[in-house]
Amino acid sequence: MGKNTFIKSGRSISEENMGLDPQRTLTTAIFLNTLAMFIKIAGGLLSGSLALLADGFDSSMNVFTGFIVRRYYERSRKPPDEEHPYGHQRYEAYASIIVALVMASLGTLLCATTLHNLLEASSGEVKHIALPLALFSLAVNSICMFMLYKAGGSSLAIRTESKHLSIDVFESIVVLIGVTLAIHVSRIWDLIATQVIVGIIFYNIYTTLKEIREYIMDISPGPEILEKVSEIISSTKGIKGFHALRARQVGECLYMDFHLIFDEDTSLEKAHKVASIVEEKLKKNIGKNVDITIHLETEKDSTP
Repeated sequence: MGKNTFIKSGRSISEENMGLDPQRTLTTAIFLNTLAMFIKIAGGLLSGSLALLADGFDSSMNVFTGFIVRRYYERSRKPPDEEHPYGHQRYEAYASIIVALVMASLGTLLCATTLHNLLEASSGEVKHIALPLALFSLAVNSICMFMLYKAGGSSLAIRTESKHLSIDVFESIVVLIGVTLAIHVSRIWDLIATQVIVGIIFYNIYTTLKEIREYIMDISPGPEILEKVSEIISSTKGIKGFHALRARQVGECLYMDFHLIFDEDTSLEKAHKVASIVEEKLKKNIGKNVDITIHLETEKDSTP
């Protein structure tokens, strides 16, 4: 039996979410953010609140990034093809990079606008209409964040968008406080609230880029998974041993390969049957989308 005989298997991608359909949820979130965008931008212009206007611009970015995430989420779920034999999961990283770039552009614009107003000692009052609109903003962002969190599962792009909206919830709280103080104390609080929003946006960019880095580096699934795999292989009869076990996580898919060692008198047919048993046990117990490559070796050929 020659060295480097391969058994390759894969499993179709399935949705691992928490009960909500991801595509329908993304569509609903886009609709709600579009509604919120128009109301907040109009409210910011009518009330004179820069913080509410900034929140409106952020909602416009949510609409844009929502379309981006939905588009590339669908692409990432396409099955492997001749050009992409390992699937399309990394489209999600591409979508997340676009979201981060959009957030950076918005943060830079808001930062420049706020500093301009502070240096120019912008006067004027924030009208009372800003208060109910700030409350509306908080409610919409909370609903969207909850829906995307429930639908995200192992999708990097949806998790990124959910994280973006979780920051938006905090932004809406900041806007509400800033508007309230601007109405009853001084307009300077509206500008301070806007600057806080800018800081939140850049912090969100930082955490998103960290997650993208882990995603594209094919990070290990963790020692608990590798230990489980080792136990399953070791408990299978007919195997002398194994070595060179390695695994990498790409989105919701787990890729692994290892070498199984057999006695020299083991037939190729029997070795394949044992390898198939190992493969099925792994698929049953790991609970992930698993793509497995198994190398078959004799004890003599084994080179750990």
